[in-house]
Amino acid sequence: MVCLELEELGRAGYDEGLQVIDTDGDGLDETWMFGDQDETAHIGRMDILEGTGWMMSRVAWVNGSFPRLGWLDGDAWVDLVVYRAGTGPHDGVYEMHLGIEGGFDPEPTPTPWGLGVMGSPLDIDRDGSTDMFLSRYGSGGVYELWLGDPAGISVLASELPLPELDSYPDVLAAREPNWMVVGTEVRGSHGSCSETMVRTLELQGASLELVDELSLADAWRIIDAWDDDGDGRPDVLTLHCEDGGTYEVLQHRTQPGSPSPVSLATGVVGPMVITADLDGDGSVELLWADTEDAVWIRRGGPAGLGEPQQATLTTMEPLWARAVGDFDGDGRERVLVRDSERSYALLGESPCP
Repeated sequence: MVCLELEELGRAGYDEGLQVIDTDGDGLDETWMFGDQDETAHIGRMDILEGTGWMMSRVAWVNGSFPRLGWLDGDAWVDLVVYRAGTGPHDGVYEMHLGIEGGFDPEPTPTPWGLGVMGSPLDIDRDGSTDMFLSRYGSGGVYELWLGDPAGISVLASELPLPELDSYPDVLAAREPNWMVVGTEVRGSHGSCSETMVRTLELQGASLELVDELSLADAWRIIDAWDDDGDGRPDVLTLHCEDGGTYEVLQHRTQPGSPSPVSLATGVVGPMVITADLDGDGSVELLWADTEDAVWIRRGGPAGLGEPQQATLTTMEPLWARAVGDFDGDGRERVLVRDSERSYALLGESPCP
């Protein structure tokens, strides 16, 4: 039996671009929420304090959109990356607002990436600094990986031609270092559920190498990627659309021959499908809500994900999973969820009676 509990946190005004990250080095994850309105990014930090719910502090208002936090200049302060559109269609630029005591420098610092790029911040090598996976307008589909360094700004590490991809791929760093997954709609297909190319890439020295690729019908998004079967390569979880407004979660093995995927879960499109280390043992659990809003779990372990178990928690309405983090430093992750009224709670495992 699996027992889950909700810790109520209260309401929040906005939650666009939500990111969970330990920015002050105290071992506790903080929640950062970003509002994007009229090309201005409103950045606020929310600490989850035991027994007191949310503590909100608005940190910055900067010119730009798609804000992400990371470590870019080698000091102890977390930095902010925002995208600012240019006067033409192909001259947008990422800018850095370096972290300072109490917030961010309001004046932007130029990045080494230059003009005309769109991309995704991630930490592919898991060294604690921020890397950038970028596409450059007019490059014919050549993607660039810029590796961050704990001592300073990113440097160009690798270029990879993927000409059939669009400029806005779904990019995810695997849980193991030096692996990433890139997914995007195939050109010519449209809609939220369409043919999608999913590629598994490995960073080998300073070169980004294509290891596996899949063409998936009715794929919606990539959920997570980690080595579930112990072969040293990450396995990819994807969310797929089904008839009647339901979904299916599939697990794809990264190995020669691309074996048939394994179906792990089904449910209603919308509410909750997320992965987290709920028991703190270093393995990943899959958590989802079915058509009756009951919550189910597949426990992770040395042999991979186990059989589905229904949790004791049931909800009166759908819960949307927004983020995962260790908010109290006990080594166990909890899921930040919200309902339709923007009321938030932490969903985590609890001892069964």
